[in-house]
This record gives sequence, C-alpha cells and structure tokens, in this order.
Amino acid sequence: MVRIPVYLKKWQQNGLFEETANALRLRFPEKEFDAGTAAAQVAEILHNLGYKKLFMSKMPESRFGIDGFSVYRDILRQAPADLPELAAYSRIYAQFSISEEDKYLYGNDFLNISNFYKKMKAARLKITPEQFFQTNAMLFQKIEAPAGDYSSKSKVIRGIYGRSQSTPLRDAFCLRFMSAAVADDITDCKTLYALLDGFDNYTRDPGRLNDDFLKGLLRNVIPQAKINPVFSVKENMWGMYPFEYGIGDFNYRAKTSRITPALVNEMLLVSQEFATADFKVFETNRRDGLTLSGTFGALRDCIHDQRCGTDKLIAAMVDYYDTAKDIPEHHRRAKEKLREAIRGLDYNLDDGLLMNLELYDRQLPRHGDEKHSESAISVLRRLRINTVPETDKPPLTNIETVNVLAEEVAQSPFVNGSRLEKYLKTVNDYVEEAMSSRRIGIEPSLLSHLGWTSRITSRFLSDMDYERQVEAYKKPYFKQILRFAELTHNPDRRYDAAGFEAFAQKVAEAPCMEFAYAEVCNRQTGRIMGLMKHYGRIAAYNRKVVSSIYGPGESRNKAYRLIREQRQRRINRLFSGSLLKELQNMSQYKTASCLVGRRHQEEQRRTYPERANFYKLAAQAAGKGLDFTSKHNPEAEVFALHGKAQNNR
Repeated sequence: MVRIPVYLKKWQQNGLFEETANALRLRFPEKEFDAGTAAAQVAEILHNLGYKKLFMSKMPESRFGIDGFSVYRDILRQAPADLPELAAYSRIYAQFSISEEDKYLYGNDFLNISNFYKKMKAARLKITPEQFFQTNAMLFQKIEAPAGDYSSKSKVIRGIYGRSQSTPLRDAFCLRFMSAAVADDITDCKTLYALLDGFDNYTRDPGRLNDDFLKGLLRNVIPQAKINPVFSVKENMWGMYPFEYGIGDFNYRAKTSRITPALVNEMLLVSQEFATADFKVFETNRRDGLTLSGTFGALRDCIHDQRCGTDKLIAAMVDYYDTAKDIPEHHRRAKEKLREAIRGLDYNLDDGLLMNLELYDRQLPRHGDEKHSESAISVLRRLRINTVPETDKPPLTNIETVNVLAEEVAQSPFVNGSRLEKYLKTVNDYVEEAMSSRRIGIEPSLLSHLGWTSRITSRFLSDMDYERQVEAYKKPYFKQILRFAELTHNPDRRYDAAGFEAFAQKVAEAPCMEFAYAEVCNRQTGRIMGLMKHYGRIAAYNRKVVSSIYGPGESRNKAYRLIREQRQRRINRLFSGSLLKELQNMSQYKTASCLVGRRHQEEQRRTYPERANFYKLAAQAAGKGLDFTSKHNPEAEVFALHGKAQNNR
C-alpha cells in the first residue's frame, strides 16, 4: 500500500487537491495526463518551497493574501509534462537550510530559477541539477539584504535568474561570475547589483563571452570589486553602443582580455575615444556636468555619456571665451571651431547657449556642494583638463620602478638616450613577460602609461636631428624603441621575440644608416597595413553585432555611420604622429643642427642623390640583386656612405 504524504492528505482535506486537478484539466483540455498525479506534484513543489499556509486544514474563501498563493497560480500555468521535473528540482532545494525570509524570495523566483536551468540544459552546458541548485542555495544563504529591505536582495536574485532576453551561454557566464563573487565574500546587494550591471552592459557584444573573459572575471574583477569603484558602483559608465567605450567597458576589457600586441594597440587607440580611465576624474567630470546642466543644456549629456569629441567641444568653448577680447579675426576663427565641434556631436546642442558669452561668467552653485559657487568658465577650464585623454605627465602605474624611471625621463629638458633606453627596457621587459606567459588582464593605468610612452618616444624621434640620426640605429636605445613598437603597435596575437631579435640585429649591423632605416621603414609599413586590416575586421564584426540588435532603420544606419567613423579615426591615428609613422620617417634625412652636420649631409646627397629617400634606395639596390645585410659585401660599398663619412671625421 502506497503511503500518502501528510501534506497531500491536508490538501485532500482542505479541498485544494481536487481544485488543482480541476484547474489543470480546464487549462490543458487538449493534453492527455493524469490530473490527480499532476495535482500531487503541484502539492509537493509548494510543500518543498515551505508554503505552510497552503496546507492548512481549512482554506479561507479569499486566498489572495495567503503566502504562496501567487506562486501556486504561476505553477498552474506550467505544462503538466514539466511538473515532474519541477518537483524533482524542489526536492533538491528542500535539502538546504534557508531562512524563512529567503524561502519566501526563493519561492517567488522558483520558476525563473528552474527555467534558467532548463535553458542551460537545453544548450548542453555541463552542470547537474544538484550542482545548480546547490549554487543558488548558496547565493540565497550568503547574499546580505540591508536591514528590512529584502527588495534589494530580490533585485539581485532576479538580475541573475530572470534573464528572459539573454542567451544560455550568457546566463551560464553570469551565474558563474556571481556565484564566484558571493563565494569570495562579496555579499552586499549594492556591490553585487553593480557587478550584474557591469556584466550585462559589457556583454552586449556576445563575442566577448569566451574562456579568457570568464577567467578574467574570476581572477581580476572579483578580487578588485571591493576596492575598485568601477566594478562596485552602478553608474552611467558605458559606451552608448556595444562597439563604443566608456570607462566601464575599458576597465572590463583590460581586466578580462589576454595580453597581446594587437590588444594593447587597440586599447591605446580606444583610450583616445573617451575622457578618462580614472574613476575619480570621471566622477569629477560628472559633477561638473551637473553643475553646468542648467546653463548649457545638453552639454551635460555629452559629458555624462563620455562621447568622443566632447574634449574638442569644451576646448573650443574655452577658446571662444578667451578670444572674445582678442583680435576680431582670432575670435571669428574660435567661433567657427566651436560651430564645427557642435556639429561633430550627435546631440541637441543649442548654439545660442554655447555662444552666449554672458553665461560663461555666470556664478553656479557646485553640484553636491551648493554652499560654494564658481563661474561657468572655471568649471569649463577644469573640464578641459579632465577630458583630454592625453597628458604630458606620466600616469602612475602599480610598478614603482617604471614610475621612477618615467619621472626621470619626463623631468629631463632633453631626452637622454641612455636614460630612455633604461626606461624603455624596463617597460618592455614587463610587457614582454606578460605576453610570453599568456597573462589575462592588464592594469588600465598601465595602458594609459603605455600611451604616454608612445607619445614621448614619438616626440623623441620627431625631434631627432641629423647628427644623432647618423648613429642612432646602432644604439641600445634605438633597439628598445623598435622593441616597444613591436610590443604595442603590432596586429599580431603573439609576440615573436626571436623574430624581433633577428630584425633588430639586421638593423644594427646594416652597412650604413640608409639601409638600416630602410629596413625599419619596410617593417613599420607592414605593421601599419596589418593594423589597417585589423581595424577593418573589427568594423565588419561590429556591423554584424549591430545588425543583430537593431532592425532596419535610422538607429541601425546611425550605428553603421559611427562604426565607419570609429574605424577611420583609428586608422588616422596610425598615420598622424604615431610611433610607427615616426619610425617610417627615419627613412628621410633629418634636419642638421650644425654646420658640420649640414656639410656632411650635402656630401651624402651629392655623392648619390637617391640617398634622400632611403627606402627607394634600398629597393633599387635590392633590384640589382645586392645584399646589404653584410658589412663585408664589397658591392655594398657603392652605397655604404656611412663608412666614408666616419673616415672624414
């Protein structure tokens, strides 16, 4: 004889058993099933969820206020064929000790949680029911709701499990991320909800869901969530489109990506597309935007949305104000630049407000500190400094040796070759080790620092005179410049240390500077072409992502236009003052600084006119079948001008 559970007897007594069976028959008249068995399964689910009031000996006429009745009605909407599986899930859940308050939350979210697991199972993601329900039981036990505010905890739970528009893979990543965060004692709802928001915003691009991303979340994001506000504070930190970047996207990408030359180069260019990767500066900009909101309208939105071009707009506003009492022609030009900056942003910016000089002198109460006020132009001047991605001062890193050496380079009125070599070698060694060990995650502050390094190295090459150019290719500092370019301005997904050493040796042992720099130019040209293709592929991928999110129409067309502009902007930066371009330019004679240098250069040009274009010279020589990699090739002496110059000294 089959023993009837006590809870089922109570249902039979209070009439809910028969009522449930009838309700299921009415709801699913076309399906063949045993209504009594299905009703018993509903009873078991509710019993395991702990809804004791549904098993009273007598049910009141009005049941809507009874704890668990809304869950009961939701379960009645489930297909009878799904009830056995739900009952099995509830039995697993019943094994865990959870507080009464959490049981209430769990019951309300039971169907979401169960459907979440069914999606994962359908996608063949390897996790057993026991593992899954043990994980969510741990979440319920450890997440700390603020005193008397269970809605915050419910918000986090539903953020994890109630992901109706998500994919199974994205769901699985989210659950793994959040359960690892809670297991690492990040249990306050505010931080967990910020992590959820960050995960959802960053993974709008499904291509970011990979093993490296998950490892980066577990190794880098979670340990920093307690101390890094980018991860622990919910703010408008994200690009407006999946292919755009704000401070949030930048930090997540840096912390969850494998370090490669291609990644570093992309991140250096990305860092130019929004105001700052420093959260304190980001918060200051937000407050300043709010301070100006009642005066300059949509300018606040440009600042808060971290739009590319906002720095140019603010700089144009300051210049417009500063030239008001200047020569009329200067003010006219500043006004035209301001108009161009306004047109360059897709915002409803009011020309009349931004060109009203009286508003610039208006005293404004500071947002969050209304007791103090300052002029609008003072706020704009601060924003001008804080929205420029590039700085002359080296950004601090978490590597003290790098900070000290960078400061020495920055403080020198003239960059010393040996000092630059020592600094670059330290930076290069660190970056190369990270790449060779296939490390996941790089500090955003180091990326900002590498951007500064690229700029000062480019400036060093740009300012180089002919006298230094003659010998530079043999110097250790030049090898470190080439190495830095290989590590950070390169489309490859792996750094080829052996290949670089062979190239550097070929340059250093060239018979003359013309051929050394032709070799350098040739390699950098290849890098530029490779990077152009790389950013073309990224743009093509971004178009696919956009087409999967937006239907045909204005929004999609606007996104396509922004993708084109982003690609062109990045390619332009490869040519405009970049390190690769300055290395290419080494294939042209620099300007001599003294009379001896000018005479030497003139002698070189007179002896063989083609010397003025080293790259063309090397190509012409190669066409004759000459090998200029050896100093001992007698035919190379026709072109080996450097040796003769040394003998004349």
